[in-house]
Amino acid sequence: MPTLLPEPRALPARPFNGINFIVTSYISGAAMGLAFTLAILALDVGGLTSLIASDSSSWLAAALLSAGMSLTFASLYTAAAIMLNFRGATSLDNPRTGNDL
Repeated sequence: MPTLLPEPRALPARPFNGINFIVTSYISGAAMGLAFTLAILALDVGGLTSLIASDSSSWLAAALLSAGMSLTFASLYTAAAIMLNFRGATSLDNPRTGNDL
């Protein structure tokens, strides 16, 4: 008779480090946001590069666009990583064990 309960998962070799996980996720997301911004500027999507280049303080416009994209991507990437990692957790003491029903 098949069982409906999930098989127990093995615990990681080292304890879960939440701060390291969040910081790593945030940095990865920020790098993706910066890469996305560079791709938009390299492809001149919507004439954005020519618009920034025609401004007297083009470095400021590019910096604000890069910072906004990096923060947005970093926040979304971190939130998604947290939600996927803690899916089905029953306690915060050991987030990798839980009920996946």
